[in-house]
Parts: sequence; structure tokens; C-alpha cells
Amino acid sequence: MKNSLRVSVVSAAFAFCVSPAFAAAKITPSCTVIGPTSVVVEDCTGFFDGNLINHSPADDAAQAASVLALGGGVWNEVWVEKKNFSNTSTITFDTKMVGETIIGFHMGGGKDYNQSTAFYRFDAGAGLYSITTNAVGLSDAAIYMTTPVPEPETYAMLVMGLGLLAITRRRKT
Repeated sequence: MKNSLRVSVVSAAFAFCVSPAFAAAKITPSCTVIGPTSVVVEDCTGFFDGNLINHSPADDAAQAASVLALGGGVWNEVWVEKKNFSNTSTITFDTKMVGETIIGFHMGGGKDYNQSTAFYRFDAGAGLYSITTNAVGLSDAAIYMTTPVPEPETYAMLVMGLGLLAITRRRKT
């Protein structure tokens, strides 16, 4: 009996620590109500009370837990890109989102879900820069994970390497 109680207490403590809600109160309804409309959302966590897209230690822990819950691995407190907006419903990044992508956004000035944050995972396909949402009053957004797009220099090095390989094969024959 004592061992099962001990296991229950340890399990409950672990669940509490890895849950994104341990640092921020989760509010209802589900984050699927107000989310990206220009992509098919695969999963989401939120809405959480307050702006979690900042660098306070408690909010970093909540962001990390949310990214982990969405299958993005452990967030190392470095965004791919973070943007500040002024009361918009479209999120436009400078970074091209490709393939599996995780973003978070905060609504700071909207009438619905004011001062709350949600996180989303979706497939950005071949690439896009903007996401349109049902949200009113977006004020912060961040890309936490996206498939990296090779730089033009990478393609140039690949072509040069293949060229050198072709030259060396010709010399051997």
C-alpha cells in the first residue's frame, strides 16, 4: 500500500512538472476554437493565461513543455523567429516555414481570449511565410520549430562537389 501511494505521489508530481499548465493557468475553451485557418492544424496546446512568448523563467518552462507536448523535442529557449504585432489576425514571418512547424501566438489586444497564448503544430508544406487565424488582436508570435531550408550557398557547394566528383571519375577512366 505504501509503495503504491509513493508511486502515485511521484507520478502526480512528474505530471505536474511536465505539464505546460504548471506555469500558466489554462483557460477554456480549447485552442482549436481560435487557431490558424490557412493551414490544417495537427495539434495544439493552450490557451494559457498571459503572454508566454517572453523570456521569464516560468514562461520559458511553459513554452518548453508546450513544444515538447506537440512533438517538437525540447525547446532550448531560442526561437527560430519571434515577431511583435499590433492588433492583427495574420502572422507574417521573415523565415520561410517548411514541413512540420510549431508556432505560438499571444493575443494581447483582442476582445476574445484577451491576454492568452496558444501553441500549434501543422505541416507548412513546401513553404509559407504567413498564417491567417481566427484570433483578434495578435500581439506576439514565434516559430519554435520548422524544417530548415538550405541556403543558396549549400546548393552551390553541392553542385561544385558533384562537378569535382565528375572530373575525378573522368580522369580515372
